[in-house]
Amino acid sequence: MKKTIRRIIPAIVAGAITVALSGCNKQLIDFNLKFKRVHIFDTGECYEISSWTDYDDGDQVQVKLKTGETILLSAGVRFALVDKDVCPFEHK
Repeated sequence: MKKTIRRIIPAIVAGAITVALSGCNKQLIDFNLKFKRVHIFDTGECYEISSWTDYDDGDQVQVKLKTGETILLSAGVRFALVDKDVCPFEHK
């Protein structure tokens, strides 16, 4: 019984420290989502992405296009990040 408790206590302490540090606006787990395109519904266009970044508040996404331009998208702009080679929203 004492051996089990000695193993559990460090795990609980490590978990508590992890939870306490996560309150510092640090992302503990990065899922590294990959997207190839961004579709902006206001323009009806789909653009190829070289990289993208989301911000902690979740309202803004910065997208760097393969053309070299950088776009800052916010919650007021309707857009979709697409992980396919062909944009499913473009009408042919």
